[in-house]
Amino acid sequence: MIEKVGIEGYLLIIPVCAFSKLRGAITSYEKDTVRLKYTFKWSLCLAGLVGLIGCASQPGPTPHRDYEIGLASYYADRFHGRRTASGECYDRSALTAAHRRLPFGARVEVTRLDSGQTVRVRINDRGPFVKGRIIDLSRTAARKLDMLQKGVVKVRVVPIE
Repeated sequence: MIEKVGIEGYLLIIPVCAFSKLRGAITSYEKDTVRLKYTFKWSLCLAGLVGLIGCASQPGPTPHRDYEIGLASYYADRFHGRRTASGECYDRSALTAAHRRLPFGARVEVTRLDSGQTVRVRINDRGPFVKGRIIDLSRTAARKLDMLQKGVVKVRVVPIE
């Protein structure tokens, strides 16, 4: 004789034994096995879901793209003479800039999109740390882009090889 037992969505076929204690031991063993399989499958699904959610986050600018478009600002005068993240002193009269990812010493061309004015600067600091901004320019670089009055302008940043 065969008895069908449904446990947590699984259908187990258990032979009915004359000894009920033995039958109970088999059923308990089967329940534990099914429970472990069920827990393992859900854990695996959960791990996969977490992985997919991590991959679905908003991507930043890709490193293989040859330019970035966003907002540029410039350093306040109070930072003149202070150390930058690269270790050198900030000089407001130098053509330098801060960027979040480009390596120190990298040279970039910054173009103001509404006027077409350009300036070439060297990356020597990290920043800006304001959402939407992609580069912080020195005062002299900002003057060459004629952005001292406006403060923040839309630019294109192109690395120079």
